[in-house]
Amino acid sequence: MPLDLQHAWNRARLTEPFTVTSPTTGAEIGVFMLDADSIQIFSLDPAKDFPDLKVSAWSMGFRFGGQILGLASYFGALEQLRPYVMDLQNGNLLVRGLDPDEFTAVFKAAEGVPADQL
Repeated sequence: MPLDLQHAWNRARLTEPFTVTSPTTGAEIGVFMLDADSIQIFSLDPAKDFPDLKVSAWSMGFRFGGQILGLASYFGALEQLRPYVMDLQNGNLLVRGLDPDEFTAVFKAAEGVPADQL
């Protein structure tokens, strides 16, 4: 592995989910947060990697400048993050930081729901 890629893995933040209760269905949802301009590690199989979380769905929260932009399907968001994946190891994606335009484009392409419409 190239040294700069190993350095990126070492300084990346492992993104761990938290749970929220859907206000419409009452179901528990696991949420990972994508932060703009931050190198992050995301699981490809969160049910396996976080077995203690009993959730009905996985979502990706989009946070920019400390503000929550909204939520999208976790796997839909991962699909839209493909161009920004630096590496894949042991079922985890290393995703580079996104600039504001890329961040907004991923949110829209993943059919994100704005926070004020949740």
